[in-house]
Amino acid sequence: MGAHIEMVLQCMRVPYKIEAFNQEEVIYVIDSNALGNRMPKQVDGYIAFWYGMTKPLVNAMWSLWEEADGTTEDKMRIKIAKKLDKFC
Repeated sequence: MGAHIEMVLQCMRVPYKIEAFNQEEVIYVIDSNALGNRMPKQVDGYIAFWYGMTKPLVNAMWSLWEEADGTTEDKMRIKIAKKLDKFC
């Protein structure tokens, strides 16, 4: 799933940084201004779309979510890891 997200970001020429890419987690720091350049509300759509793709493509135990970066608002931190989904 991380490779798919990276391919989408490269095609759209969105700057990003990889913080972790291993067996336990994948963490991307993405420039949210560049991702939502044409339509700012589209950023939430990407997160929901990638979350939905993670369940069938990786495993039902894995999840994708946005973490609070805390440094700046224009950077978005996406994490893919095992997470217990209590609402399903």
